[in-house]
Amino acid sequence: MSKITKVYKEIEIAVGTEYISDKDFMKAAYSRNVDPAFPDRWADIIVRPETTEEVSDIVKIANKYKIPIVPRGGGADLVGGATIEGGILIDLTRMNKIIEINEKDFYCEVECGVTWGALLSELYKKDLTTGVLGPGSGFSATIGGGLSNSTAGFGSTKYGLVPNICLGVEVVLPNPQGTIIWTGAAANKYSKPFCRYGVAPDFTGLFMGDAGTMGIKTKCSLRLFPNSPYKIQKNYILKKDDYNKVFELMYELQKEVKDGIHDLYINPRVVVQLLASQAKIRPPKRARLSGPVFMFILEAFDERILDVYIEQVNRIMTKDNVARPFEWTEIDLDLKLAKDWKFDFKFPYSYFNKFISLAPPKISCTTCHKIPISSIADKKELNS
Repeated sequence: MSKITKVYKEIEIAVGTEYISDKDFMKAAYSRNVDPAFPDRWADIIVRPETTEEVSDIVKIANKYKIPIVPRGGGADLVGGATIEGGILIDLTRMNKIIEINEKDFYCEVECGVTWGALLSELYKKDLTTGVLGPGSGFSATIGGGLSNSTAGFGSTKYGLVPNICLGVEVVLPNPQGTIIWTGAAANKYSKPFCRYGVAPDFTGLFMGDAGTMGIKTKCSLRLFPNSPYKIQKNYILKKDDYNKVFELMYELQKEVKDGIHDLYINPRVVVQLLASQAKIRPPKRARLSGPVFMFILEAFDERILDVYIEQVNRIMTKDNVARPFEWTEIDLDLKLAKDWKFDFKFPYSYFNKFISLAPPKISCTTCHKIPISSIADKKELNS
């Protein structure tokens, strides 16, 4: 009996016959993520556990036979982390329960296989939000995937990366014992998972951005925020393709309007030009695309405060005539005017899709890089 056959039989006992497969059609289905650039990678075994204890059993068996394992969430990552060549691929999407939404202490506890779409749909019913709404790859991505890839997404300008809202995780360690631990306040069995620091050293950080290499995340607690009722979109285009000016403007905006900026996207001129070339309904007059487009999503809990944020942004952006207001209808009449924009879950998903794959299958943006805003101009010159 081969080693893989022995592994299969032992895992089958742990999770049940229905939740393990070595069939080629299953291996093929799990051989890719959403990025078109990475080649197929076929696992030997696909397994779908339902509990933390089952994950621990799988880790023990893998250690016993020295077989590599890779955890997978929604398979929506853009950098090839959700596939494996040979070995065991663990699909965590059966672990999709929302365990608690604590409206008084502003946290939630969930299993890491739950999707961002499922969680946010429940939170919005209670006028709550996680702030950052998960990866740009979509709401079918899982919470665990967002933590494992340390992702940025809609809301990251104000609320940070996905790990910034993480208060603690339950993790199955990759040791031979498949040890199960909690980090953050939940490491104390008498405590609620309401904070990340103060109980012990910040072990949570070890498992953020690790792509599952430090352990398999099975549950987590996340910080919650009241969901602001007022959000508005504003757009400006620079009159020159000057990334030193981009930094200067972003610096001023951070100083003066930080609390009001839910999101700020800098769309490079070349990207805007590509989008214009793909317009569904082209305007009769060709737009003069002189520089990058700043797209703001401003938010507030009071319309009067939102008006102040709008005035501050306009003053900064139009000072010294460096930028002018911009409408996306200048490049495509099928797009909405800023005054008609309303936030819904479709917006962040469809917005990111345009930039992840600008001209499929010829052009694909497969990953992102985190750099300080002061070095934007240097990176722009380096990549030119």
